[in-house]
Amino acid sequence: MIQSLVPRTSLFWRYNEKGKAIQAIAANMDVLICVTSAAMPPFRPRFIDRVSLEPSSDRLPFIIALNKTDLGIAEEVAERMDDYRRIGFETIEMSADDGQGVEKLRDRIRGKTSAFVGQSGVGKSSILNALEAGLGLKVGEVCEKFERGRHTTVAAILSVLSDGITRVIDTPG
Repeated sequence: MIQSLVPRTSLFWRYNEKGKAIQAIAANMDVLICVTSAAMPPFRPRFIDRVSLEPSSDRLPFIIALNKTDLGIAEEVAERMDDYRRIGFETIEMSADDGQGVEKLRDRIRGKTSAFVGQSGVGKSSILNALEAGLGLKVGEVCEKFERGRHTTVAAILSVLSDGITRVIDTPG
């Protein structure tokens, strides 16, 4: 239930080709977390590059969360992540499945509103479920044949974590 409207302080958007208009993805966040996967679906650095260059990403702390590291990190993925760190991006290598990096991410977003963006199947909802037991966000499997995720999250969902001061926005892929 909507209780009040607050002035917009930040906006992450994408251009909707079908509607020929800007589509708001998330607003009023303090941090933008770009989630990508080490494997399944494959690592796609162009997506990270595109998100980091979006005008709506400007002036927001930007963190690249490399998820699914439990599946292994290919040499070219490790090199690209090193490149991102070298040019000043904060990165977190993690696995929602085995818990690696979850505490580091929790510490980094504590007390903030963070939007999690990324392609379908990279594990945005799984990371949020790992951050907060009982959050219960729906997750889907990656189609092995096409190495693509299925659109499980269909709208942005704002959740407040149990500490009462950390808010996370799960966005569709």
